[in-house]
Amino acid sequence: MPSVRFGRKDEPATVLNETDEFIAVRTTRPVARRSPPVLGPLELELPDAALVVSFPEANVGFYRVRQMPGKTYLSTKAAIEGHQDVRFAGRVLVDEVGNPVVYTENLFVKFGDEVPGERCLATIAEHELALKHKVDYAINAFFVSADGAGRRIFEIPERLLERDDVEFAHPEIIRQRVAKRPSRSNGTLPTPR
Repeated sequence: MPSVRFGRKDEPATVLNETDEFIAVRTTRPVARRSPPVLGPLELELPDAALVVSFPEANVGFYRVRQMPGKTYLSTKAAIEGHQDVRFAGRVLVDEVGNPVVYTENLFVKFGDEVPGERCLATIAEHELALKHKVDYAINAFFVSADGAGRRIFEIPERLLERDDVEFAHPEIIRQRVAKRPSRSNGTLPTPR
């Protein structure tokens, strides 16, 4: 199971699980919710699925796949993979409460403050990572890319964390923000004054 260690290397990792409840689809065009819903060509090929999460900036949508007799996750995936707008269709990872997450091929890496900058850059290159930019808010912190890594993006930080000079390393994870509900002290909403 892929896992993400957002804290220090001695802190517990968050385990992500695969699910057949959703299918991730990356397209050549933005995937966005429409109100009222207007079905595009891709959605017409997914009549038994509903768009539940979209990341228009990444052209990614997560569709909830309704299991029907004679229809499986794999048959749904196969039905859309050949679509001209589809760049990728695959399994979705969910966090510990079942919320879908998107991972990119980017990583955050933080070396110890005392590590020389040249050694940080050499380690990044040694792990075949491309420097995107140095992070301004921390010493020896970098945002790097592992183009083409796919799911290996979860293995790379674990290898980096085996080093004594690396304090933090984790893949970039994107989650859709969930609005918080108003708190209720006695089960009712407060009365406006």
